[in-house]
Amino acid sequence: MNNLVIIGVWYYSKRLYIPHIFNNQKKFIVTTISWVDLLSQKEKIESYLLEKGILNFDISYIEDTRKNDQLYVESIVVNHIKKNMINCMVISTEPLFHWVYSQIALKNNLSIILDKPITLEKDMANISRKSDNLITDYNDLCDKFRQNTKGVSWVHFDVMVQRRHHKGYHLVKEKIDEIMDLFHCPITSMNAFSNDWQWRFPDEIINQNYHSYNEGYWKVWHSGFHIVDIVAFLLMSTSIWEKKIVWWEVFSSGVFPEDVVSQFNFDDYENAFPGYSLREKYSESGFMKKVKDFWEIDISSIITLKNSLWKQTLLSINQWHNWLSCRSWDTADWRDLYKWNGRIRQEHITIEQWPFQSIFIETFKSWNYWDQDSKQTMHWWENHFDIHIHRNKNMNEKWKSYEMVSWKELYGRIDDSYNYKSSKDWIDLFFYNINNKISWEKSFSNILDFNLSIQMFSSIYKSLALKHEGENPIVNFDI
Repeated sequence: MNNLVIIGVWYYSKRLYIPHIFNNQKKFIVTTISWVDLLSQKEKIESYLLEKGILNFDISYIEDTRKNDQLYVESIVVNHIKKNMINCMVISTEPLFHWVYSQIALKNNLSIILDKPITLEKDMANISRKSDNLITDYNDLCDKFRQNTKGVSWVHFDVMVQRRHHKGYHLVKEKIDEIMDLFHCPITSMNAFSNDWQWRFPDEIINQNYHSYNEGYWKVWHSGFHIVDIVAFLLMSTSIWEKKIVWWEVFSSGVFPEDVVSQFNFDDYENAFPGYSLREKYSESGFMKKVKDFWEIDISSIITLKNSLWKQTLLSINQWHNWLSCRSWDTADWRDLYKWNGRIRQEHITIEQWPFQSIFIETFKSWNYWDQDSKQTMHWWENHFDIHIHRNKNMNEKWKSYEMVSWKELYGRIDDSYNYKSSKDWIDLFFYNINNKISWEKSFSNILDFNLSIQMFSSIYKSLALKHEGENPIVNFDI
């Protein structure tokens, strides 16, 4: 029997956790579902639940002015846990509060689903010491989880990084492992690129509160963490034996809101959208003052990874917000900011195992142009995801020189976008594991398996912040 509390009825909760868990409540053996959220969200949450036909709900509210008061928050949540006999918690708040709720859940021996990133602090792109706190907080969570699970291995603490549950990435991992097993050749280079948002106008950069710039964080902390994590997940396949990665060097460079308005300034907006200056809430100089402490919009990182003696892998990670858009309207008012504001998503990862294998993973998709099932997996459409595998066939007669695998070949029927499908598969597995008392060691996304991801995430931001502080931006890190 599972009694579940969902912390945060935010966009992702509404899109994934609430509908999927309610639709599978009997399968997951979930007896009750309750909520904790901010008092300011009371009307929105209760209207949403009633609209979904959820009539009997138990919600505990936290006063907005006291959301940073850890003792107060803990007292509210612990009372809720005891009252509802909670044994599972979904944490889907803004990332600044992930650590607080994770601590509460661990103290009460709950199984946990945690949104990414695992933990976060404001101003990491501007203050270099903040990045070190990420590693400290992560290690603290891991230590507490180890203590809690001594002799109780079926209590789980999983992080929602759906790419680890994506059949495509598991196929890629198998291909990488095969080369490593046959020839002991690690990943010699990797290039990862992600663009996952929309064109935001100057006033929207300041005022929009969904995936906001105005809260002191942006690109890498959200969708970018997925890319950092899947890169780390794949690198772990060949970081073994004498090829084990023990040191890296990181250099990051970012584009900030001031840079973006330099690239396309207020006069350019007026030229593209006549009358724009009459609708814009800020002057160009006023905009510059408002955004001086905002985080990055685009970021590029060069990472050199070394085994005990020599450089082993050259890695580049590029995560850009400003990229091709389908937007042609001058206001985002009344639009769904999650998908329907001209959003185009592109992602690709190139993996080299010289001289045996080259793998190219690509997705290029837009919801604004989606129209019919027959085109869903085509380039540019809803479920475009292709893997291109090139191999040195002369080294193994069983190999193909070239193989292409699409999302449809991986999953068969098309009933969800591929990441949404992976997310639901992951939730299914989480409840299967805790219901059948399967050890957390069997999970692909257990909290203890993110050491490399967190260190990489932290180093990327530390380099960016050191540059902001006028210091040497090259970060050396012993793993």
